[in-house]
Amino acid sequence: MAINKTLVITIISILFAHQSAYGANTAYETFREGLNLEQSLKHFEAGEKFRKAIAAEPENEGYLEHYAWFLSADGFSDEAAAAFRVALPASKNQENIQKGLGWNEKLTGRFEESINAYGKAFHVDYSTKTLQDSFKDISARLKVENATNIKNLLAELAKDPDNKGVSMALFDAYISQGESKSAITVGTKLAAEYPNDLQFRLKLALAHFWAGEKETAESALKDLLVSSPENAFLYYQLGKVQRSQGKKMEARATLERSLTLYPNAAVTKKELAEILAESGKGEEARSLAASIKDNNGESLTAQLAVARVLHFSGNIQEASSCYKKILRNYPYNNEALWGLVETSILTGRTDTAERALNLWQQNWADPRIEKQKELLKFETSPRLGLLGEYYENSAGFTRYNIGTALRSIYNGTTFDIGYNFSAFDQNGFSSITRNSVSLGLERRITDTVRGDGSISGNFYDNDQNHLNGKASIYIEPTSKFSLALNYEHVDIIDTEPVFKNAIYNYVVTIGSVGSKIATNDMSVYARGSVCPRLDLWGKILYGFLSDGNTKTSYIAGADYNISQTPNLVLGYNYFYLDYRKSAENYQMGTEIITSYYDPTNFEVHTLKLAYNHDFDTGYSLGAEGSLSYIPKSEGVANSLFAYVAYKLGERHLLRLDARAFYQNKGVDRDGQNNGGYFRAENVVLSYEYVF
Repeated sequence: MAINKTLVITIISILFAHQSAYGANTAYETFREGLNLEQSLKHFEAGEKFRKAIAAEPENEGYLEHYAWFLSADGFSDEAAAAFRVALPASKNQENIQKGLGWNEKLTGRFEESINAYGKAFHVDYSTKTLQDSFKDISARLKVENATNIKNLLAELAKDPDNKGVSMALFDAYISQGESKSAITVGTKLAAEYPNDLQFRLKLALAHFWAGEKETAESALKDLLVSSPENAFLYYQLGKVQRSQGKKMEARATLERSLTLYPNAAVTKKELAEILAESGKGEEARSLAASIKDNNGESLTAQLAVARVLHFSGNIQEASSCYKKILRNYPYNNEALWGLVETSILTGRTDTAERALNLWQQNWADPRIEKQKELLKFETSPRLGLLGEYYENSAGFTRYNIGTALRSIYNGTTFDIGYNFSAFDQNGFSSITRNSVSLGLERRITDTVRGDGSISGNFYDNDQNHLNGKASIYIEPTSKFSLALNYEHVDIIDTEPVFKNAIYNYVVTIGSVGSKIATNDMSVYARGSVCPRLDLWGKILYGFLSDGNTKTSYIAGADYNISQTPNLVLGYNYFYLDYRKSAENYQMGTEIITSYYDPTNFEVHTLKLAYNHDFDTGYSLGAEGSLSYIPKSEGVANSLFAYVAYKLGERHLLRLDARAFYQNKGVDRDGQNNGGYFRAENVVLSYEYVF
């Protein structure tokens, strides 16, 4: 950006030239204190003084302009843009102020405002050009200005090689031109000649950082802390550099030290909150990010802090909503676009991710774009799954499933095509086999509504052919609440779908396969977050069976998230199941068995503890243990589920699920405590290939 770098020096000189006129002025004394603090690199404290001086003399051109450039130099673009807008009416340096405004508006993502400011600086009307063409023209003009400035400064240095002011101006010009190496060459010589110029040494340290020389930048900032100890702003800069190198523990300690010295720095709180979220301390991170609102709840820094903390602590859907809110005011903000792309991919909103990614890559040259493109490609690529399952219980019933499924996404719609072969056995009965084919569709209708549906055909070897289907609408008006409305017509053996959790399917006898019985189930499911760690949820289901029976089921629960990394959840749920009448019997020869489990007023209270964690090595592990109490029989049940998944490169995923259940005393339909014990085991092995 071509900006007159001598402007600040000129303003300061004018101020001191008029010291006799302003010497007794409180605002001037306050402003001068700010200048002294700025020179000693205590920028947080200096900013306070500048704001206080401006509050006392809001029309002072020098104060306003210096404060705007001060904020811009420190990278506080949102605040700098606001300061430039305030300084603009009274300024005699309209072109430079407009350039400063344009530069900072662009960094915040307010492109139209940026182009408008640059247009006024260059006296050019960009209203008929696209954003991209406008910025190309602006960039070309700035480069020509910078190149001319560099040429003139080099000519001056040839005449006067020891001129410090010209050398420093050349350093700034090289930085503006994006020629970091040339800037560092000039700056290294200057820093050696003027070691007491702390402001310039900070500029040089940051130049090393921008050039990718992070270790050199870290060392330079530590040296500056020797010259200016107990400096909150330097600790903040050092913490950022350490974090960029992956030194999270060191960065956290550094940023905590900065906050100890200056507790109200919004940028420091944001940086530290993000590290806490990445380290699994979601609650502490959210609290710290929320505290930024005490300074300015509408600031871009505050909004980004909340969004990124939610993002990094695993609250993906809520983070996505925050990024969307930011983009309403800052339509091209780089960080918000990155966040929206990633959170949309992770929540399956690939159409939103594609739109945001296109907008992002058209307007920013960010190295993270390629990573997100690869992630989106991976999530939307067709994938083929192969699955095998075994289920067995103490009633002598076994079930084998082998299947394949193909998933593909086209134009925002997810297609699932599947085939399964199943074999059902029970002691005393002939085996029954089944071939099944299915087609499923899922699509997001709006940002808050999505729908899915499926149709499947079951073909049994006992002359039964069934056509089944399912339709669901999911409504998510806020990130903290969701509602699902479901209807399905299925064979009762598939009350819990194939390859899902067969342990908790109460229809596990060969009678449910041998009898031609289907169920029409209608249900409503709701889930809401009442606080950052606690979710409440519930489901009401009514079923109408083809044999004339009806069923009612309620389930309500609460999940408390103990930690995010690893994910650890403590939960409780209440389950109720009731059938209006007894199930019909299935008979083969002399053997008779009920077609399905049909308790009356069956209640279960369950406590559970669930764990899962993704490791960098490609492994994912998870486990869940539960303990249940059955009041009617005074029985106790427990279950243990576990899985391990391993990612082989980018295209292959193996997963093994194992589940076991034991109940010491069950309930028969008559309500007597003679149901006996019950146990079940279930194993699922799956392989997925991503094309």
